[in-house]
Amino acid sequence: MVPTPVLLLGAGLLVSALHPALGAGQETGSARSDTLPAYTLQGVQVTVLRIPLAAVNAPRAVAVLGRPELTRGKGGFFLHEALESVPGLQVQNRFNDAVGERLSVRGFGARAQFGVRGIRVLVDGIPATLPDGQSTLDHLDLGSLGRVELLRGSGADLYGNASGGVLKFQSRPPPAGLDLEAVGVAGSFGARRLQVSGAGRSGETGYLASLSMHRFQGFRTDPSDPGGTYGASERLRLNATLSTPLGGGVLSTVINAAGLDAENPGSLSDSLLALGDRQAYGFNVFQRTDKQVSQGQAGLTWARDGDRSRTEFAGWLLRRNVDSRIPNTVIDLGRYAGGLRAARARTLGTHRPLDITVGVEGQLQSDDRTNRENDGGEAGPLTLDQAERVATAAPFVGLEWAAARNLVLSSAVRYDVYRLEVEDRLVPPGGPDDSGSRTLDAFTPSLGARWEFHPGVSLYANFSTYFEIPTTTELANQPSGAGGFNPDLDPASGRSWEAGLRGAASRTWGWELVGFWIEGKDELVPFEVESDPGRTYFRNAGESTRKGAEVTLWAAPAPWMDIRGSLTRTDARFDRYEVDGESLAGNRIPGLAPTLVDLVAQGQRGSFTAAVRYLWSDEVPVDDRGSASPAPSYQLVDVRVGWDGVDLGPTSVSLYGGVTNVLDERYVSSVVVNAFGGRYYEPGPPRGVYLGLSVRGPGGASIPAR
Repeated sequence: MVPTPVLLLGAGLLVSALHPALGAGQETGSARSDTLPAYTLQGVQVTVLRIPLAAVNAPRAVAVLGRPELTRGKGGFFLHEALESVPGLQVQNRFNDAVGERLSVRGFGARAQFGVRGIRVLVDGIPATLPDGQSTLDHLDLGSLGRVELLRGSGADLYGNASGGVLKFQSRPPPAGLDLEAVGVAGSFGARRLQVSGAGRSGETGYLASLSMHRFQGFRTDPSDPGGTYGASERLRLNATLSTPLGGGVLSTVINAAGLDAENPGSLSDSLLALGDRQAYGFNVFQRTDKQVSQGQAGLTWARDGDRSRTEFAGWLLRRNVDSRIPNTVIDLGRYAGGLRAARARTLGTHRPLDITVGVEGQLQSDDRTNRENDGGEAGPLTLDQAERVATAAPFVGLEWAAARNLVLSSAVRYDVYRLEVEDRLVPPGGPDDSGSRTLDAFTPSLGARWEFHPGVSLYANFSTYFEIPTTTELANQPSGAGGFNPDLDPASGRSWEAGLRGAASRTWGWELVGFWIEGKDELVPFEVESDPGRTYFRNAGESTRKGAEVTLWAAPAPWMDIRGSLTRTDARFDRYEVDGESLAGNRIPGLAPTLVDLVAQGQRGSFTAAVRYLWSDEVPVDDRGSASPAPSYQLVDVRVGWDGVDLGPTSVSLYGGVTNVLDERYVSSVVVNAFGGRYYEPGPPRGVYLGLSVRGPGGASIPAR
């Protein structure tokens, strides 16, 4: 149960922060002069379902966040800051850039020990999810974000493998005039962010270029250096977009580059966690665990809108190098990837229009991987040397039909074929050659309907299927130490049912209630072994069920206030699962909080803004057997204030700041599922503060400030 005193505290902080500005500037009967948006799907279009349509008319559960919700008054250090109060989405921030934040949608992605798994991610229309299902967000520029769309639930019928949910990030659109901005943010734990950007239009050509630097000293103490920390990171990001008319359509170019250097402080056992100083794991420090990444990515999209049609072609290329030390292994990975997509959408008929989308997609991935023993941070003898290749092709078809005045039916189907090959380049004399290949395929249909039975109120339901192949990294990690791919690891698959009710009253308030039931087969479950702690292996659980509900509320109770909140309930359990002869049927699937409550209240009057965020997380199970103590439940309160867009001559200045973890809660922010030695727990930081300054050049004042 959510503690009532904390809710009252959050409301009191907001009101007290706003009161001076409200009392001084409010005019009785005056029109609302600010542009604080209400959190509503009314009038908002989404494209995550491939066919552009109003979000309120979507036959599936979707969520949309705009630039104010994503960036206003926020430090911009971590993704969890941007994705507040999104139902169905769990973000476990490890505060460890070497492995990244874990994103989970209805349980999909909970297995990820680094990066993102089980969720399809797109950034400015270019896949951040590779053909084998791995997603990395090292290149995602949080300061440039303009919009996020989330499809909650399976999108395999539209996007294929690893689409238990679909996250679509979009950079902010260029303004009509030139907008130059410089941002500096400083905070606790050595957090620093500097960013310079320019955006605008020249005729019909729009452009955006952003360069940012982010440093984080960390808060995990170094057990070998009293007063020192372990867990520092530094990253650089370049994000550039360009759109220009071409051939009757629009050609869009996206270029991303990223560099990362981060230490990995590791996870802790409950006994180490109880010491209370949030230390780094000593063995990780001794072995100098870390990660260095360099990545470059480019993509082109050409789209043309006709009278009742849309044609789109897209292509992308990626180069990524990873050097990583984990406790017993030094990993060197070089990766190339790319893909092509073509789609054509057309509307037939006028009285009962039928929208048809037909497309085809193909992707390639090539990994060169070597592993060496980690000897105190130095690379030792070679233990693995292999080349891994993934190729995939998939046609897809989507339909949406206005069957009656207030009834819309939808359907989609996709067929994916995957070819995975591995070449073992470390074959001992007379020893086995572990080279091989696997061919996998999946047919993923869906059906859905939406019925508006009352003005502004609609009911929707859908059925969909999903599949998820093991990534090349997961296939390459074998407890036996052999090369090649794990022959015993199979793809996960399943079926999903969803029903929802949504409604809105103008732009003042609205709601959405969603229930879901997901039946899974061969769930991919991570685990560690005694001989190689810190390295993750995978096995299949026979059958599983995930059922739950999501509640979303948004309201503007006063002209100066906007409130949004979500409650997510997920009951995820194994139905058939046996490990070492022991049946684990009925146990909770680890890595998921059964209940999450996320509330945000924000207000604006003139240039002054303030916001309070309250998050309550249920306890999180950490192991398949359920024998270990779960990560305890916790509550977090964050407060932020700012003065936006204050004109100083030709420039516009915004000053903002905030306090994170106001109550100084001691909590576990993330868990390592089935870790050896009971090292399940990754602690979150204590109370912290940050202060940011944004300076915009001529023309910048017309852009909504943070």
